[in-house]
Amino acid sequence: MALPSPVAEPTSKRGAIPALGRGLRLLRALAGAGADGLAFGELQRKLDDLAAPTLSRLVKALAAEDYIQKTPDGRYAAGEAFASLGRVLAGASSLDELALDAMTEYTRATGESIAFARFFGERLVLVEKVEVADGFKLARRGQVFRPAANEGPAVVVAAHLSGDAFARFARSFESRVLDFAAFRREIVAYRRAGVRVEPMPHRLAKGGPRRACVAVIAPDGAPSGELHTVVPGARFARDRERILMRLLAARDRIERRLRAAD
Repeated sequence: MALPSPVAEPTSKRGAIPALGRGLRLLRALAGAGADGLAFGELQRKLDDLAAPTLSRLVKALAAEDYIQKTPDGRYAAGEAFASLGRVLAGASSLDELALDAMTEYTRATGESIAFARFFGERLVLVEKVEVADGFKLARRGQVFRPAANEGPAVVVAAHLSGDAFARFARSFESRVLDFAAFRREIVAYRRAGVRVEPMPHRLAKGGPRRACVAVIAPDGAPSGELHTVVPGARFARDRERILMRLLAARDRIERRLRAAD
């Protein structure tokens, strides 16, 4: 996990906000501790033996925004929001990092898991995911998505391919496309909707959760990859709409930063 580099402890100044100063000192301490983190008592000593109730409130406030996370052995370490801030400040601009930053914000806002698959030539390969403990488990990193007429991760990318690029993608070694006419109809439907919602693989379709996919497009108009998440069934229309809007916002965030870096 990339973290901001520790910096020298600043001296306190008149007019400083005590809680803000303590929070910044706490984050600096966690940045220096790395993935192992610090125990509560160690945090107290880093903050000049701050009273336990005060430190506890500070930790809870930062944890609520994902700047602090608890390790499996009960220690405290820098959270993903802190790591994301470090990447931004360091000028990180690779596609994977931009996707992870947008996905982290999506998960914070929705409480749902999300994954990003990159488009490599004729393959879609899952490269990043953010999962929540009680959410649906997504595909494993490195999984290659094979295009098929009923498979969103293939459809959303194929919709932005044409000519030889489309033919190579649809006829690649992993391809299961048997009916090209049906596959093209799926592509047209995706283009109209902008987001593809379909039954989850290996799950009952009626009333169950759905997989939602959107394409991520590079500044030159070519597909870079796709984001996918899980949305509830039609009975939960309000939650479903909220999650879909957040998914599209995550896509837009990645594309804006890709254009800015171009």
